[in-house]
Amino acid sequence: MSEDLILKERSREEIKAIVLARLETLNKDAKIMLMGFDKPLTVKDLIKEVEKDTTLGKKVVEVQFAFLKMLANGEI
Repeated sequence: MSEDLILKERSREEIKAIVLARLETLNKDAKIMLMGFDKPLTVKDLIKEVEKDTTLGKKVVEVQFAFLKMLANGEI
């Protein structure tokens, strides 16, 4: 495995850990309605999706990390 690939994988896992830490601060039973889903998902459901690295979990990581970056940069 190349050094660049190792760094990217490490970075991806670190970002995932940051997002999971953020989700852990939320009410686990809070419900979120997402377009394309018949029923609301709980924060607990989102955490499971991120941990399983599903397509939904990857999107949650992407969106939540973008939110955290905007927050850190004072954009919101």
